[in-house]
Amino acid sequence: MKGRHIKGYCRFVCLRLGIGVMLAMLTSCVALPTDSAQRPMNAIPYGAESRQWLMLYTPESETPSAMPVYLWSHSNTGVADQPVSSMVKMLNEQGIAVISWASVPRITNLSDLETAWADAELLWRWIEEHAEMHNLDAQRVIIGGRSRGSGVSWKLAHSNKPGILGVYMDAALPDGFWQRPDVWQPVNDITLNSPPLFLAYGPVPGDGDIHRPENGMKVGDRYRELGIEDRFTLVHSLGISENTNTYQFLVDFVASHFDQSVEGFGIRSGTQ
Repeated sequence: MKGRHIKGYCRFVCLRLGIGVMLAMLTSCVALPTDSAQRPMNAIPYGAESRQWLMLYTPESETPSAMPVYLWSHSNTGVADQPVSSMVKMLNEQGIAVISWASVPRITNLSDLETAWADAELLWRWIEEHAEMHNLDAQRVIIGGRSRGSGVSWKLAHSNKPGILGVYMDAALPDGFWQRPDVWQPVNDITLNSPPLFLAYGPVPGDGDIHRPENGMKVGDRYRELGIEDRFTLVHSLGISENTNTYQFLVDFVASHFDQSVEGFGIRSGTQ
C-alpha cells in the first residue's frame, strides 16, 4: 500500500511563551501503572537487566519474507506490554511486525533518560543479531514512540543507522524534554542525514498542553534550516477533528518508506 502524502505547508503561528510560564515535567498530573516495571512471562529479553525486555507482535499468518518493523516505545503512563491495540492490528494486517520495548518505565531526570538512550542502542544490537531468528528485516525499520517514548527513542532515530528508514511519533517531545537546553536540545541531534519524520499531535497550538505542537514545530524549523524540509511532516489539532486517532497516518507513512517512495510532506492542522 503506497501512502497518500501531504504536499506544501499551511501557515501556523508559533506562540511566544512568557518567561514566567512553568514547563511541566513529564510526570506531572499522572499516575504510573503499578505493574509498569514487571516483566511479562512472554516478554523477550534484549539485555541482562530486569528492565530490558520487549514484546514482539507479528501477523497471525506466516509471511513469505522478512517482516519490516515498527519499533515503538510507550509514554510515562504506559507499559511496554500494552501498546495501542489498534496500531498493532493495522500494522500486522499489512505484514509489519511491531516491537514494543521496555526500559526505565518513567523518565523523571537526565540520568533516567541517558539510561534509556543506552538501552535503545542495546535493543538495536539485539534486533540486528536476532532478526533472522524472528523473521524480521533489520534493514526496514521505522522508529516510533509516544510522549516519553519519543524522547527515549530520539537519539536512536537520528543515529544514521542504515536500517532506520523513517520516524513516526505522536505527542512527541513534551515540555519536560526541553527544560535543560544547557545539557540536551532535541534539535541538536538532527543532521543532514536524519530520516523522514512524521509528528502527530492531538492538542491545538496555544492550549497549554505539555504535548504542545509548538515543540514539534521547533523540529520542523531545524529540518528547514538544513534544507531537508521535504522529509518533515507535522499534523496537529487532531483532538478536535473528526478522527482523533494520532496513528491514522501511520500505515501510509510506513508503507511508503518501506517501498522507498519518499515524497514531500508539510505541516497541517487536523481540522482541515
